[in-house]
Amino acid sequence: MAQRIIYYSLFFGISFLLTSCKTSHVNSVEEYNKWMNDPENGLVKTKKIKGLTVSVKYLPAAYLIYKELGETDYSEKDRDSLKKAYERSLTFLMTIAPDKEKGNKNDIMLEGIVNYKDYSERLLTLNFELDKNVTLKSDNLELKPVLSALENTYGLSKSRSITFVFAPDIKEMEMLKNAKTLDFVYIDELFQLGILHFNFNNEKQPSFSLFYSYTLLA
Repeated sequence: MAQRIIYYSLFFGISFLLTSCKTSHVNSVEEYNKWMNDPENGLVKTKKIKGLTVSVKYLPAAYLIYKELGETDYSEKDRDSLKKAYERSLTFLMTIAPDKEKGNKNDIMLEGIVNYKDYSERLLTLNFELDKNVTLKSDNLELKPVLSALENTYGLSKSRSITFVFAPDIKEMEMLKNAKTLDFVYIDELFQLGILHFNFNNEKQPSFSLFYSYTLLA
């Protein structure tokens, strides 16, 4: 019952998150994750090169709000604060992993590493410098991330995921909404993969639009 109340409260709190967005509803966060991870919906783009798999996933604002609120009690102030934080930003999750289909079982932190100095430099780059190599492009617009964060796996995963947040102003956000495609560009210097483009089709319907977002309703 408590979970149902949370879902309803969240729905009413974020249904107007982006008034120009198209929205639909799912019954649980598990369904939300399933929808996001379905390649047919266009929120995940993947490239495989040199024994590695690099994927970029768009994370809708409504999903981020639910993830942060969780299933605990929260105030209207908390909800409104998160709404303001996310409604003017775009968030992407980039994951670099060994390509198992090519037989690569290495931890990407050790891929091509020959000494501790190399390891330290890779760790430093992933934690603090990778945002310099990422750009979000559309038409005549180019945005750099305002924030990047490396996910701590505590040594339990051979892949690494980095979150990138872009904060366009009002004019830039309108340009993004009207764009046909958005190009997430990553220049890889860690593994010598070169320039990677992850193109998101912002017009493809009904399967994908950056501004087509599921909200939760149980």
